Amino acid sequence: MNDAAEARRERAWFVLALLVGVALWVAGAQVRSLWVDEFHSMQHARAATLGALLASAAADNHPPLAFVLLRWSRAFFGDSELAIRAWSIAIGVLSLFVVRRVARRLPDPTSRIAAPWLVVLSSFAFTVFTEARMYGLLVLAVLGLVESIAGTLEGKRRGGLASPWAAAVWIAVGLHAHYYFFHYGLVLAAAVALLAASRRELRSRAAKLLLPAVVGGLAFLPWFATGFVDQMSHGLPSGGSTGRYANLTGYVQSLGHLLFFNASLAGEWASRFVAVPGTALGALVAACGVLRLVRVRDGEVRTLLVLLLAAAVVVPAWSLAFAHFYPRAGYNWRYIAGSCGPLLLLVAAGTRFVPPWRAALSAATLLALAIVTAVNVTSPGQEDYRGVFAYLVRHAKDGDVLLTNPLHLVRPDEAYTGWDYYRDRVAPELEGDARPEIVEFHGEPFTGAYDHDRVWLFVRRRYPRYVFDLLDEGHPDHEVVPIGPVMTVHLWTR
Repeated sequence: MNDAAEARRERAWFVLALLVGVALWVAGAQVRSLWVDEFHSMQHARAATLGALLASAAADNHPPLAFVLLRWSRAFFGDSELAIRAWSIAIGVLSLFVVRRVARRLPDPTSRIAAPWLVVLSSFAFTVFTEARMYGLLVLAVLGLVESIAGTLEGKRRGGLASPWAAAVWIAVGLHAHYYFFHYGLVLAAAVALLAASRRELRSRAAKLLLPAVVGGLAFLPWFATGFVDQMSHGLPSGGSTGRYANLTGYVQSLGHLLFFNASLAGEWASRFVAVPGTALGALVAACGVLRLVRVRDGEVRTLLVLLLAAAVVVPAWSLAFAHFYPRAGYNWRYIAGSCGPLLLLVAAGTRFVPPWRAALSAATLLALAIVTAVNVTSPGQEDYRGVFAYLVRHAKDGDVLLTNPLHLVRPDEAYTGWDYYRDRVAPELEGDARPEIVEFHGEPFTGAYDHDRVWLFVRRRYPRYVFDLLDEGHPDHEVVPIGPVMTVHLWTR
């Protein structure tokens, strides 16, 4: 097959991947319930003015870019689940285009075709591109930075995403998306320095990245001097699961999450018999990809390999070590979302359909990815708030009490909760007089709530024991209804 025909074939496969990806992400955005962190994002995005949004974000733990994009998405498209997540789907589409550009350096057509499909089939990528959070932005910013660095070090006159000045844009985007981008910037800068030290011809090209990197950093200064300084002074924890993942097992598990995520939504069988062996298969294919790229005697491919390994493997290791010395930084599989694209590109490099053993390995990995993503597309998610409130509205009576305080959020007495979003969207058949009048109690200590005859409480994992004890004292009947994997509805009746 000649080069033109091969280019047309790769383009056709990419268009198909793009269409499938958008269809999956749109479906997922509508099927999946909003979850607690998205309500957290909504709390900031619903601020009366942009200035109020920035002030609200400064009192929290994250940079403001994701909240600003969510604010604009709501302004243009409304408050439906799809509208709230539309900007994140757009980030996913952009990420597919950048993945294709980075993958053009892979040495064979199969790898180049596989790269965008792996993003579409990754259940982790599916998750971050279908939720109103900042982790899809982190994926895009890291991929874009890898593309601009690789393009600059190649020394060819390429504009757009492959130019050194594109790095300034990606650095500014990444720093305003999530503070873990600092780790990616630092490790990729070290990789560039290593490449420049090992190959003389790269030194002048690497120098072209210095001024754009400074400009990208300067673009972050206004938020650094205001919001970031405020955040460092208020002492809130990062939210990362440092204790659970602060070991070698946690490190490996966090990398596995970048390929397979929320398989347990289908039950234990999916985790045990699909995700776990699929992760092992993906690791083998990625290892084959690394060996494949090592064997290629091409400077551009070697440069790409160093950058991909730095972003996919070294950053998670470095950030985990950093969290040991500075626990507030935290370590969590979502925080290393920027490693998802580079890791999938390494898997793509090892995806081959000859000889037969490689074909079986690659096909089994792709099948496992597709199964877990299908599970995610058809599930309301780990935290089915929509299901919780649909159940509550259908079974509540006039005068019932609902305790709605999300204790772990900033300013809990003012927090935007799942009940705030879903109460007018669930059980639409209950119109007018049929809809119960429910008394809401926000904020501890729920003064007066314990004296009512019927008290509802929805629980996401943990809740203070004393609340249960006080309710049990005055209400002999306690009904517990599980909704999905982690949500529980409680009703106390006197």
